[in-house]
Amino acid sequence: MRRGWTATYHGGVSYDLYLFRPAAGIDPLEQVRELVEEEPEPGEPSAEAEGRKAALVEALRGITPSLERFVFDYELIAREDGITVEEAKKAFRHVELNGADDDGVQIVVHDEWATIHLPFWSRGCAADEAFERIAAYIGAARQQGYACFDPQLDQLVSEIEHIEKCRAHYEAVAEQVQDG
Repeated sequence: MRRGWTATYHGGVSYDLYLFRPAAGIDPLEQVRELVEEEPEPGEPSAEAEGRKAALVEALRGITPSLERFVFDYELIAREDGITVEEAKKAFRHVELNGADDDGVQIVVHDEWATIHLPFWSRGCAADEAFERIAAYIGAARQQGYACFDPQLDQLVSEIEHIEKCRAHYEAVAEQVQDG
């Protein structure tokens, strides 16, 4: 999938957290590490997956009602990628929620997993506020059956202390990014 059609922040310019649904009988760290490495393409559409995405989006927007859903131009995608509009709709059926705040938080909800991105330009109070909302997003996702993984620290995020570690690591990396 071409990321150029989305508003997604990737490529080392954001601090990323993964929300995933732990599978029974599988080590969650192994499961999520594979997910992070592969970021699988969407499978066939299903009412169950669409319902999960809608429930997570609703829970997240309950925390931040100003999260705006990115609207894909499926006709443009189809034309530029040489595919049908239906193929574009199938390939781009994830939901991108973009914060209206200046911190740039973005959440991308896929069929089986989601990502939270915080660009490294947020500093100080803005970063503090962003991490407070991110902690709330993680809590809401947990209520929907998701767990959270921080690939920068290679650990599951389950307690407020982990959020504080994420915040400290974010600040250290943001400083390096801004220093060049």
